[in-house]
Amino acid sequence: DILAMTVQGVYKDLRNQSGLLRISSPSLATGYTMYIDDQYGNSKSLILSFDKRMRDNYAIRFNFTYSTSKGTSSSAAENYNRLINPPSGAETAVLPLQPYPLGYDRPIVSQLIVNLGWQKNEGPEIFGAKLLELFNLSFTTEYRDGTPYTPEDIRGNQNGEFNSARQPAYFQTNASLSRSIP
Repeated sequence: DILAMTVQGVYKDLRNQSGLLRISSPSLATGYTMYIDDQYGNSKSLILSFDKRMRDNYAIRFNFTYSTSKGTSSSAAENYNRLINPPSGAETAVLPLQPYPLGYDRPIVSQLIVNLGWQKNEGPEIFGAKLLELFNLSFTTEYRDGTPYTPEDIRGNQNGEFNSARQPAYFQTNASLSRSIP
């Protein structure tokens, strides 16, 4: 009645996503760019959840997600700068042909929530006084891997594979203390 565990698997096939196509010809002075639906990718996730409902003055919730998101473009305009500003010395812009980690890919996301609560006439007692009576104390801890990015040199030229580096991970703990006044 107080414990629950959930395991979920998710698979998303991302086909016919909007992307860009550069049209150039000797008869066109500058060429033009148009939207086409040719981008693709996929996203896979495994989600584990554990819940212990409030009993004996505490509750715990833990969520853990492992996922991968790979494709040829995170958004319709992601490759725009690559098309209009190709690297110096390149005849044409080079767009990724193989799927790479998408801009919103975070392999690990987890959250731990601990809630401590005392009702009337509950809690530790010192000299006959219930110090934590009607108090609620909660902690929330989150961890997220960093999102990918494409490394560049000081001049802005790509220095490595598309989205081959990661931003720093995010870790934070928040605490909240409240008291009910009947």
